[in-house]
Amino acid sequence: VYVTYSMRDVARATNAMYSENPAYLAELTRENAVFFVPNNTKVRVIDMGQLKAEIQVLDGLYADRSGWVKKEFIKLE
Repeated sequence: VYVTYSMRDVARATNAMYSENPAYLAELTRENAVFFVPNNTKVRVIDMGQLKAEIQVLDGLYADRSGWVKKEFIKLE
């Protein structure tokens, strides 16, 4: 799952994922607009909106980083 550093980049990252456009995802990564966390990475939800959520990554390479994802990518336990 690609996590964006800002709320405004969520749509760009989601479009790139759904279009399966690796060049666009690489561009977003080079721009430091996104970072990738594997499925089932534990996160803490900071704020949940209607379509997007602000999260903090709790484990893995990006532990302690915060960012934004589409709400559909969050699985609540």
